[in-house]
Amino acid sequence: MKKAKAIYARQSKDKKDSLSIDAQVERCMKSLEPDEPHEVFIDRGISGKNTDRPQFKKLLEKIKNDEFSGVVVYKLDRFSRSLLDFMSIYETLEKHDVKFISCNEHFDTSTPMGRAMLALTAVFAQMERETIVERCKDTYYQRAEKGFYAGGRVPFGYNKIPVIKDGFKTSMLEKEPLQADIVERIYKYYTEDLLTFSSILNELNSENPSKPFHIEQIKYILRNGVYVKSDESVYDYLKTVGAVIKSDFSEFNGTKGFFAYGDPKKRKGKKLNSFSRENITIGLHEGFIDSETWLKSQYKLDGIKTYKRAGTSSHTWLSGLTYCGYCGHALTFSRGGNKKSVRYYATCGGRKDKYCLARTKTVHADELERIVEREILKYLDTLPQVHAKKNKKEKSELKALENKLLNLSFREDEIRNIAMEYTKNGFHNLLRNLDNELSDIESQKSALQNEIQQIESVINTVKISECEIKSYAQRFSEADMETKKKIAGLFIDKIVSTDDEIEICYKV
Repeated sequence: MKKAKAIYARQSKDKKDSLSIDAQVERCMKSLEPDEPHEVFIDRGISGKNTDRPQFKKLLEKIKNDEFSGVVVYKLDRFSRSLLDFMSIYETLEKHDVKFISCNEHFDTSTPMGRAMLALTAVFAQMERETIVERCKDTYYQRAEKGFYAGGRVPFGYNKIPVIKDGFKTSMLEKEPLQADIVERIYKYYTEDLLTFSSILNELNSENPSKPFHIEQIKYILRNGVYVKSDESVYDYLKTVGAVIKSDFSEFNGTKGFFAYGDPKKRKGKKLNSFSRENITIGLHEGFIDSETWLKSQYKLDGIKTYKRAGTSSHTWLSGLTYCGYCGHALTFSRGGNKKSVRYYATCGGRKDKYCLARTKTVHADELERIVEREILKYLDTLPQVHAKKNKKEKSELKALENKLLNLSFREDEIRNIAMEYTKNGFHNLLRNLDNELSDIESQKSALQNEIQQIESVINTVKISECEIKSYAQRFSEADMETKKKIAGLFIDKIVSTDDEIEICYKV
């Protein structure tokens, strides 16, 4: 019995200048003999950049089962746009004695010349696809660098409206009042009310359960620069964290939001959780979150990266902060005594694993809470003086580092100018020494930028006003457990406990 032929058709999306699925199948049918058995495989709305296509995979399975004598396509790029993928598939076709027929290119794979032409055409098909990808990427970056809305999902809080800017038809963002009000409340919940992501989520979803938020959406809103009225303090923050700022400093005038864009491959598929190495451009649209509130969110988000996933106990406000002074593991809260009325920290990770045996006394939660509350109130009382002293010292160190960085940048510019002269005059051998010196300068600049970032982080961390500190102190004694936990977590890094002493390590 004569084997059937397979017809394969694919189209990413309907376009005026591309052949429809039906027209592709019709053209392929003309290459068959009258009444020749055949089976049609169609993938609609799917790119040919890889082989992850439902009907395509089904076709390959049937080829491997020796069900077809040939595969007919309208054009090679309908079958595959990747040379590597195509050559691998073609080996499978040859192995199972399946002829490949392309109606548009008129291939005859039974001859060496036909196979060579097939491979050559596959090369150009891949090159065409890569050129299109690069062209799209270049267009995206060009639009972004001009401050145009570059595409993608419109940020919550805005609508997209058409505009003409510098002769280009483009789009810009316009504030959507109802959504913008929710965005403003999210920032308030996070920076003023000190609510957790889960608490913010509950607040929002209780108001509108039909369109629920999710935690990643809240994080994205808090991290997004489209909302902030970008001023010089935002500029300084972005510089400190290693962003690549494309807009002039003068554009950070306290009115416009900014776009952050970069290569997702460099993030290795991760979502934006830092502006380091991201390109920054001031947009055409108005921001509506003041810079102080936005920066508070960034400092808090930056700090969250170093927090351990602890502190989930509902029995004490010290959960997640208390550690064993012998092995370094977190202390675990437990209850004991009659009717389990006594609260204490009974174990640590090291004792549980049978290697931390130094501890002989039990840490009682009630006593520990009293001690820490007394000490944190003393600490909050003296914190304004600590702020002033520490700020003066840190700012002095910061200025010295910035001067060093500036001198290195001047030296870097001088070397690059010399290198250009060497290149013009053909002194290519001398360029090697300059390259080495430039590499050394880059290393020094990177080290200085890290130091500056650490000091900036410390300075920014202590930007809590004296009024706020007094408010925390007044609220603390009468606060409920959840509020105490938030305030303690804001100022305390960890509490280290041994049999004989308790050490409170503050963040500031």
